[in-house]
Amino acid sequence: MKNKGPGGAVSNVIWRAMEKVGAQGVSFLVSVVLARLLDPSAYGSIALITVFISVLQVFVDGGFGTALIQKKNADNIDFSTVFYFNLALCLTLYAGVFLLAPWIATSFGDPTLAPVIRVQSLLIVIASLKNVQSAYVARNMMFRRFFFATLAGTVAAAVLGVSMALAGYGVWALVAQSLLNNAVDTIVLWWTVKWRPQRVFSLKRLKELFRFGWKMFASNLLDVAYANIRQLIVGLRFSTTDLAFYNKGESLTKLVITDAVSSVEDVAFPMTARLQEDHAALRAMTSRVLKIATFVCCPVLLGIAATADHLVDVVYTSKWAGAVPYLVIFCFSGLFYPLHVLSLNVIKSIGRSDIILKLEIVKKVLEILFILVAMQMDPLALAASALIFTLVTLPMDVIPNSRLIGYSFGQCLKDVAPNFLIAGVMAAAVYGLGRFGSGLWMLLLQVTVGVAIFVVLARLFQRESFDYLLGILKRKHKGE
Repeated sequence: MKNKGPGGAVSNVIWRAMEKVGAQGVSFLVSVVLARLLDPSAYGSIALITVFISVLQVFVDGGFGTALIQKKNADNIDFSTVFYFNLALCLTLYAGVFLLAPWIATSFGDPTLAPVIRVQSLLIVIASLKNVQSAYVARNMMFRRFFFATLAGTVAAAVLGVSMALAGYGVWALVAQSLLNNAVDTIVLWWTVKWRPQRVFSLKRLKELFRFGWKMFASNLLDVAYANIRQLIVGLRFSTTDLAFYNKGESLTKLVITDAVSSVEDVAFPMTARLQEDHAALRAMTSRVLKIATFVCCPVLLGIAATADHLVDVVYTSKWAGAVPYLVIFCFSGLFYPLHVLSLNVIKSIGRSDIILKLEIVKKVLEILFILVAMQMDPLALAASALIFTLVTLPMDVIPNSRLIGYSFGQCLKDVAPNFLIAGVMAAAVYGLGRFGSGLWMLLLQVTVGVAIFVVLARLFQRESFDYLLGILKRKHKGE
C-alpha cells in the first residue's frame, strides 16, 4: 500500500486539502456575489435551511463509513451492505422532507421557502451514492481521486452558480451550484474508482458495523445538532438579519478551519487506524500531525481576526459590518478545533467509539447550559458562549489520550504552543498596522506584512514544521 509513512500522510493531506479548498472556493465565490446582491435579512432566511440540511446530512453516513474504514478486514460484502442500506435510508429521508417541506418553511416564518427546501434536500440522495465510494477511497489512501473527482464538479458549478447569481436568480444560484457540484463530483468518482456494489446484503455484517457505527452516528448527530442550534436560536428568537451576521462570521471561519482540519482528519484516521495497536507510532504521528495542523491554521485564523474589519468591508461591503465581531470570536474559537478533532481521532482510531459517545453526551449537556444562559442576552453572547465552551471542554477531549496512548494534555499544549505564540505576534503587528488606514490597499498591505512576519518567525523559532512542509511542497513541485 502506498503512502503509509508520515510523508505520505502529508502528501494525502495536500491532495485532500486541494480538493476541499476547490469545492469550498466555489461556494465562497457564489456566497460573495449573493451577499452583495441580497440584503442580510434575505440571506439569513437561507441560513435556516442550511442548518436543517446540515443535520440531515449526518444520516447519510450513519457512522457506517467510519466503521468501514476502521474495520480491519472489511471486504466487498461489508461495502455493498452499507451502500444498499444508506441508499434506502436516504430515499426514505428525502421522501419525508419533500412531504414536510411546506410545514418546515412555515415554521421558519417563510412559506415560500418550501420549494427551495425540496430541491436543496436532493443533496441527501446524491450523498448516499457517494458515501461508500468515499469510504473506499479513504480506506485505500487514494485521496488523489477526490481531487480529480471534485475538479470537474467545481468548474461546472462555478460557471453555473456565478452566472445565475449575476443574472438575478438569487438563492437558486447557490442551490444550483451545490447540487451540480455534488452530482458531477459523484459521477466522476464512480467513473474513476472501480469499486462497485455486489448483489449481496448481509444483515449480520450490518449489525457488526452498527455496533461501532451507531456510536459514531450518535456522537456526530449530537455534534452537528448542537453546532447549529445557536444559529437556529438566533434566527427564531432574534431576527434573520442577526442570523445573517452570525452565519457570515461563522461560515468564513469554517471555510478555513473545517477544510484544513477535516482534510487532515480524513487522511489521519485511516493512517492511525492502521497503527491502533502500535501506541508509540500512533503517539508520534498524532504529535506530528497536530503540529502541522496548528502551524497552518493559527496564522490564518489570527490573521483573519486581525484584518476582520477591512476584510468584511472589502469583500462583502459595509452593509455586512455587523458580521465583524462574530468573525473575530469564531476565529479565536477555531484555534482550538485541531486539538479537539485530532484528539478524538485517536480515540476513534483504536475503536473506542464508546468513549467518544460518552464525551459527546457530557459535553452537550454542558453546552446546553451555556446556551440557555447566553440566549437570555443577545446573539453576540451566543457566539461568545461557543468560544468559552471550546476552552472548557478542551481537556475533556485531550486527556483520554494520556491513558490510551501516553499522549498527555501537557505534551499536547507543548507541541502547539510555539505555533500559537508566533501567530499571535504576527496578528498583533497586522492589527496595529490596520489602524492607520482602510480599504483594499490596506488589506493587501496587512496580508503582505503578516505573511512576511510569520515566515521570518517560523524560520527562526519553528524550523522543524516550516522545513517539513517546505520539503513536502518541493517534492510535489518536482512530481515525486
